[in-house]
Amino acid sequence: MRVSKEMREFMENQDVNPLKSMKLLIIQIPIFLSVFAGIRGMTSVPVPSMREGGLAWFTDLTVPDPFYALPLISMGSILLMFETGADMSTQAMTPTVRTIMRVFPCIGFFMVMNMPSALLWYWTVSNLISVSQAMLLRVPAVRAWFKLPEVNKPPPTLVKKRGFVEGFRETMTNSKLLAELESRERLDAKSWQKAGRAAIPRTYAYDPTKPPPIRTKGTVVGNPTVDRKVASGKS
Repeated sequence: MRVSKEMREFMENQDVNPLKSMKLLIIQIPIFLSVFAGIRGMTSVPVPSMREGGLAWFTDLTVPDPFYALPLISMGSILLMFETGADMSTQAMTPTVRTIMRVFPCIGFFMVMNMPSALLWYWTVSNLISVSQAMLLRVPAVRAWFKLPEVNKPPPTLVKKRGFVEGFRETMTNSKLLAELESRERLDAKSWQKAGRAAIPRTYAYDPTKPPPIRTKGTVVGNPTVDRKVASGKS
């Protein structure tokens, strides 16, 4: 919680807005949805030219691939995009997120296996273009031609590789520590508020849990009952 607060203050002081890097992604979303809806609508009508406009074994683009090869290829292209870092930096991801990204194509295969071949072919071509573009921009000569700055890669020793189980345990441990710190901060805040609003506690000149000290004259300090008994005995 404290680290997050410091990070927010640092980003505000340096005028850093994480949403600026998502502008291009946000712009692409309506384009992707429009193309998806258009192709889906063309296969639902269907457009006559799409019945024979396919390639190789998927000549009919309006029906799912009978050999399930296109779903496999499209999900493989997504995994290739992730491994090559075509759309994002993968080194900053936690081991758990990396594992989820690798498992997603396996689950996605069953989600897209019954989709029209036209959609799967569109996704496959788009993903392969993204991978090709990312790999091309990594060539030093190409980067020099377009005057692109060099990418600073962290040393391999700073990137500690962990397995899925170890990464999951570390994530759970950090979550527990964070929850404990937040609980302590809430208790401290409540204690400060209670101390500022509560009445002043009563104090004693001696420890009330222990027998009070006796003076040399025979009177007990701070005990009115004993004082009266001693006074009546003298009289």
